[in-house]
Amino acid sequence: MLGATAFKPVERHGLEAVSWFLYDKNNGAIMGRTPKSWLLITIFYIIYYSCLAGFWALCMFVFMQTIEDDQPKWLHKESRIGESPALGVRPSQTDKLLDSGIFMFNKDKKEDVEFEIPGYEGWVNRTQDFLDSFPTDVAACKKKFPGQDGKFCDNGIALNAKGVPITTIKKEERNEKFYFFDQKALGTECTKAKNFGFSDGKPCVILKLNKIYGLEHDYYNQDKVDADIAEDREVKGHTPEFMPKALKAHIKKDGAKYPNHVWVDCHGENAMDNDEIAQNRTKVTYMPASRGFSSIYYPYMNAEGYQTPLLAIQFEGLPVGRLMHIECRAYAGNIKYDRNDRIGKVHFEIMMHNSKTAAEVNKAK
Repeated sequence: MLGATAFKPVERHGLEAVSWFLYDKNNGAIMGRTPKSWLLITIFYIIYYSCLAGFWALCMFVFMQTIEDDQPKWLHKESRIGESPALGVRPSQTDKLLDSGIFMFNKDKKEDVEFEIPGYEGWVNRTQDFLDSFPTDVAACKKKFPGQDGKFCDNGIALNAKGVPITTIKKEERNEKFYFFDQKALGTECTKAKNFGFSDGKPCVILKLNKIYGLEHDYYNQDKVDADIAEDREVKGHTPEFMPKALKAHIKKDGAKYPNHVWVDCHGENAMDNDEIAQNRTKVTYMPASRGFSSIYYPYMNAEGYQTPLLAIQFEGLPVGRLMHIECRAYAGNIKYDRNDRIGKVHFEIMMHNSKTAAEVNKAK
C-alpha cells in the first residue's frame, strides 16, 4: 500500500520471551497490561463483584424472611405435598437394582451369588440396617439422648386396660416430645433372629407412612365404617364402603380397642394374586395387630429423634417360583387413592424360590 510502512516484530524465544512478557521494557507493560490498565480493570471487577454479591445477599435476605426455621411455610392443602401421605416399603433393593420393585430370593440359600437367584441374607441385612437407623426400644432411645431425662422418649410400652398404648404428651409439646415407637411391636417373627421370615419362606416387609409436618389424619373409626356420604366420596376420593370386607370386619371387631388409626390393607393387585390371598392360600399377617398407624404418633412436629411408626406385613404360603403382585393401601379420609398415579398405595412384587426352582432358573440362564 502507498505510504504504508511494515515493521517486522522482534522474535524472542525461551526465557527471553518469558522475561519480556513479565515486563515489557519498551512501554512498561506488565504481563501485557500497563499499570494504569491493571488499575482500571481491578476497580471494574471490584465494583462488578460487589454489586453481584450485594444482589444475591438481598435475594437471600428476602428469601429468609419467607421461611420458618422449624416448619414449612406452606402446609397441607396450601402446599405442593398436600395432605395425602404416601406409603413406603422396606427393605430397599441393592444399589444395582434400585429401579426394581421385586422381592426375589431363594429361601434355601443364604449367600448371594452373581448371576443367580439371590439368597435371603441380603434382604435380612438391609431390613436390619433400616431398623438400626432408629433406636430399637425405649432404653435405646434414652441412651441415644443422654441427659434429656427421657424428654424425647415417651414410654412406648405403657398400655391401658384395653391394651391400647397411652401417652401423656400434649399436642402443644409435640415439637419437643413424641411418642416413641417400640420395635417390639413388630412381633417376634419379624426379627433378625428369625431372618425376618425369609429363610422360612415367610418374608416380612416393613411399611411406613411418609411424614407430613403438622398433619392430623381424618380417621375412619367404627362409626364411619358403614357411612355412605356422597359428598365425602367426591371430596375425599373414597369413603369406608370401599374398604375390603376383611378390613371392615377388623375395624368392627377391634375398632374400640384400636381407636384413631390409619388402617392398612395388603392384597393381590391382580385377580389371580388377589384370589390367592382371598382363598387364604397365602396368609397375610399384620404386626402390630392393630393393622395400622395410631394417632398417638401424629402430628409429626419435627421433634428431635422422631421415628415414624412402622407396620410389619408377613406373607405365609407364597407360591414357589411364581410372581405375586401386591398392593398395600392406606385408609383415612385425607388419604386419596389413585391406582394409575399410585397415590395412597405402594406396589411391589414377591417371588420366592427354593433350591429346585432356583436351579431351573439358573440353568435356563
